[in-house]
Amino acid sequence: MSDSVPLQPDRLKGLSTPSVFIPETIQPLGASEPRTTQQELRTGRGRYELLAEVAHGGMGIVYRAIDSILHREVAVKVLQERFGPHSDAAIRFVEEARITGRLQHPGIPAVHDLGTLDDGRPFLAMKLIRGHTLDQLVRARQDQDQDRTVLITAFEQICQAIGYAHSEGILHRDLKPANIMVGAFGEVQVMDWGLAKELRRASRGDSRPSATQDREPDHDYPDEGTGTYVGQAGLHTPHTAETMAGSVLGTPAFMPPEQANGAIHRVDRRSDVFGLGGILCTILTGRPTYIATDGESTLQLAASANLRETYARLDTCGAEAELITLCRRCLAAEPDDRPAHAGQVATAVAELRATAEARARSAEIERARYESAAREQRKRQRIQLAFAVAVGLLALGGVAFTWWQERQSSARQAERERNASEKRAAELGLQVEDERRAAVERSRHQRNSDAISFLLVQCETALRADDLEQAEAYVKAAEQRFPEGGAEHLENRGARCRADLELCRALDRIDTMRWMMVDGDWVPIEQFKDEWAKAFADWGLLPGITPLGAFMDRLRDCPIRERVFYSLDIWLVHTRSKELLLFLKTADPNPYRNVVRDAIVEGREGRAKILASQDIGLHQPPRFAAVLGGLIDVPTDRSRLILEAALQKQPSSFGLLMTRASRQFEWNEAAWNDSEIWYRAAIVAKPSNAMAHHNLGLVLTLKKDYVTAISELKTARKLDPRDPNIEKTLTMALTAAGRYQEAVVVYRQMIQKYPELSDAHFGLAVALAGLNDVDGAIESYREVIRLTPNNPRAHNNLGSQLLKKGEVQEAISEYRTAVGLDSSDPILHGNLGSVLTELGDLDEAIEHLETAVCLDPNNPQRQKSLERARQAKIARDATNLKTAPPPREVRPK
Repeated sequence: MSDSVPLQPDRLKGLSTPSVFIPETIQPLGASEPRTTQQELRTGRGRYELLAEVAHGGMGIVYRAIDSILHREVAVKVLQERFGPHSDAAIRFVEEARITGRLQHPGIPAVHDLGTLDDGRPFLAMKLIRGHTLDQLVRARQDQDQDRTVLITAFEQICQAIGYAHSEGILHRDLKPANIMVGAFGEVQVMDWGLAKELRRASRGDSRPSATQDREPDHDYPDEGTGTYVGQAGLHTPHTAETMAGSVLGTPAFMPPEQANGAIHRVDRRSDVFGLGGILCTILTGRPTYIATDGESTLQLAASANLRETYARLDTCGAEAELITLCRRCLAAEPDDRPAHAGQVATAVAELRATAEARARSAEIERARYESAAREQRKRQRIQLAFAVAVGLLALGGVAFTWWQERQSSARQAERERNASEKRAAELGLQVEDERRAAVERSRHQRNSDAISFLLVQCETALRADDLEQAEAYVKAAEQRFPEGGAEHLENRGARCRADLELCRALDRIDTMRWMMVDGDWVPIEQFKDEWAKAFADWGLLPGITPLGAFMDRLRDCPIRERVFYSLDIWLVHTRSKELLLFLKTADPNPYRNVVRDAIVEGREGRAKILASQDIGLHQPPRFAAVLGGLIDVPTDRSRLILEAALQKQPSSFGLLMTRASRQFEWNEAAWNDSEIWYRAAIVAKPSNAMAHHNLGLVLTLKKDYVTAISELKTARKLDPRDPNIEKTLTMALTAAGRYQEAVVVYRQMIQKYPELSDAHFGLAVALAGLNDVDGAIESYREVIRLTPNNPRAHNNLGSQLLKKGEVQEAISEYRTAVGLDSSDPILHGNLGSVLTELGDLDEAIEHLETAVCLDPNNPQRQKSLERARQAKIARDATNLKTAPPPREVRPK
């Protein structure tokens, strides 16, 4: 395989005239009059003169045009009149232009201009590309082996272009041979970026709505006379190789299973790798990945990843085994089994081509040696024949003998020279072979080093954006390549990336505990205050122990530098460590921040409040604003101003959003509504964070929106099945919603995992009581009391269940125990007083009911219970007075 093999004219027999291709799924048309008049376009920019329509698609019409300023031919694409200037189609049209314009790569068509017509519809001008699609080239082959080397060279260029797009955070999502243009000299263009998706919009803080985000189309428009349907994403026909509309975007014949199933959250760079595998499959076998009679059947094959027939075609296509293996890897049903991104595929193809070229050169050397040896053999045979004739003619004279001796001497000399020549050739051949092998090894090592360097850069970028999932994927891919050699100088950098990633994960776990709400209150600091020291010690640098110089050297150009300072300041708030204060004041010598830190450590609440009220507090970096805005001493209104000012700079900061959502959580409807808004924003910033879903679920439970609350809590449980607090809140929501049976199931699962967790047994008892399973509830409450004997609520609730069974004395005993354990709870006094009233023990009943009213004077029900007991006592006393015997008359003696 060579680096660049131009397509020869005779290879294009049977193909149509080269198409003009633009970035959208299009239908080529014959030349026709422009549907948009020249005057309309001139009023848009006054620059382009439309010539003829060359293609149209679902959203746009494409014209060949003249750029009147630069005097060159361009392709101009105009949004169709059926779409309004503010429609989703217009948004997607502009987004496609901006995405393609960002991708500055020789393999991606250049966008020259973007404008609007008088009616507000957008248009774009771009490079006019002439050539044939890869699909046309494959169909024109006489057999599968024809032009395979040329097409594999083109495939490598495709992978490089998509690898560049992946490095920019862009997915194509509709890779297929029909979207690849190949010029007459082997130049390649990846077309049709209409379904492209931008991966890292949120991490850059761009809050604009994106048309590249997946969505259901509002409607489809029938394209009269063609039998096709045109939706927002482009032109869609029932043919299996055409792009589909709806919640499933793309082309079924080349679609990965996660995309075919509509699992939008799973579509990533590896989904494009599957599309590259489909293109390679087409090059090797002449057919697409999936083959069926109609689009729906093809989509079913794609959704189920039914690749048996595809693999069978690959195994019998006659291509090199290494190419077939690469193709099968790209077409793996599970994304984790595919190469991580297109750059890895490009590197693999380059290595295969280099190996093939090396084999070809070795074969040429061997062939040359064989031909040289054959020539020498024929030469020796001619000499021997000539010598025999000469000897016959001169056998009778002495001259013949003399001549024979001379010829023998000459032959021996020639033999010696030939042997020396062959030896030099062999030595030269070995030297050439050694040099070739060394060059191949150097080239392989350099490619491996470049790939690892690329992966580590991407990992550091992901770490800066707090995208730990992407960072893990990149550093893992780099670690897998290190054993291949050539990147020893990058090993320390790779180790730092791994250490930074693990530190961020540890800090995330601390934040999860720090922000976790249980029963409407935050988890006590004692449960996590030592975790910071452990996290930084595992990182290899611990403030107060590691010399400041070493720490600062590590933080210099560190991708998680801001995250480190944020966590250190939060650590300071919770521990008030003077050693940590000294470190921060030296490492981050900002006068305002250091004065705030002094106030925190000294516990000067008034001082912190005054400092936060100063104007400079609104201009702090986001990482310190999250600390300042989270201080309990700062008034709520001021805290919100500080946090929202920082969110203007960094709107996708998860820490800022969570602090804003959690700021002085209060037990009222307005506070719950406010928290709900910000917890939802935090989930958008980091949808995989279980704690954000949990806290939102708790807020919604308090708002009695049980359906949504339970959904959020189940999501949290799925993301973190090991946290019992999430399950506890979920069961609380299920119980509050009256879904006792579901609550019982979850509580029993909790008890199976945590048999000594008294809260789980308590919740199970409440749910069983809701199902009127009195015996089951009594058994569970007794288990709670076994685990926590001094739990007054458990004794109280057990007493209530015993009353239902008619075991009155046992119930009163449990009520008395509950009051003895917590004499400040009005509920416990009220329950005991009510039971005693029923039993007629009115004096003690009134005593407990008066205590309950005193503790909770605003409860009308307890006021009524107390009044009823008093009336009962009056009635009893009156009855006793009437039935008493009359007093005896005492007469004086």
